[in-house]
Formats: sequence, C-alpha cells, structure tokens
Amino acid sequence: MTATPEPAPKKGPRVHGAGLTPYGMFLLAESYHQAAEILHGSKQFLNSDNPKRLLFYHAIEGYLRAFLRMNGREAEEIRSYMHDFARMYEDCETAGLVLRRKTAAFLRETGGDNDYVRVRYELHLTVPQERGEPGNPGKDLGRLISAAKELRDKVGQENEQQLMRKKGGQQV
Repeated sequence: MTATPEPAPKKGPRVHGAGLTPYGMFLLAESYHQAAEILHGSKQFLNSDNPKRLLFYHAIEGYLRAFLRMNGREAEEIRSYMHDFARMYEDCETAGLVLRRKTAAFLRETGGDNDYVRVRYELHLTVPQERGEPGNPGKDLGRLISAAKELRDKVGQENEQQLMRKKGGQQV
C-alpha cells in the first residue's frame, strides 16, 4: 500500500511590491511623480495629456499605499483596494492623513469616476456624462498635479516622523 501524497498548499495571487518597505513605496511613488513632472514640463507635443496623467495618478496611488503601509496595513490588504482612490483615502484619513478639503474631494471624485482606469483607455479624460456640467468637458490637470504634490509632502512628512520615532528622536 502506497501513501497518497498530500496536495501542495495553494498559493494566493502574487502581491507585487510586497517586499518593499513603506519608505521604498514612497520612493517609487516619488519616481513616478518626478517622471510625470518631466513629461508635463516637456515641449514635446502629445496627442493626449493622458500619459502624464497616468504617471501622476500612479504616483498618487503609490503615496496612498505608502501611507497605509506606514500605518500598519499589509501589502495583501492594500492590494484589495485595486485602484479605488476614494476607499484608499478614506482609510488613510482614518489612520491620520489630513489633506485640504479640495484635495480630499478630488480623490473621492477621481475614485468615483474611475479615472485611474479610464485614463489608460480614453484619448481625453472627460467628466462622466452623468456628472457632466455644461462647459466642463475635461478633467482639470492642475487639480491632479496639486493633489500629487500635497500627497508627496504629507506622506513624506509622515515617513520622516516615523523614522525619527524609530531612532528615538520623538519628533512630532
């Protein structure tokens, strides 16, 4: 009589970036932010603003993810947010992230409109028809840039404070 081998344990889906520290996540987000700024400042003609928007959105997502990791969320849990900025921001806010009202509203609106996904497939990012206002055919790139800058600054400050606490400096 031969023993039946036990089935191999099932592995869940690979969580990309799970090996990064919160600071590593912040640095990666900052790299996307820098690339977006370089592209935005370029005189090169583009048929669409969406490639630079995608880089800014990716930076924003990275900053939100870094903040969540800094505040104890595991990579597997963060993966479950998919690209839902509204939900990510809500949990960041609960963990202590304080943003300007305009930035918070922008993140909720962007999440609700699914902009991060739409920007990859549409030539021009517009306000969804069901929410459209007369004379407002497009999304404001300035608000996107402003949100990315504010998140970089706030999440960067949180990272520095956590590093100081770990070193015993208790900087608040």
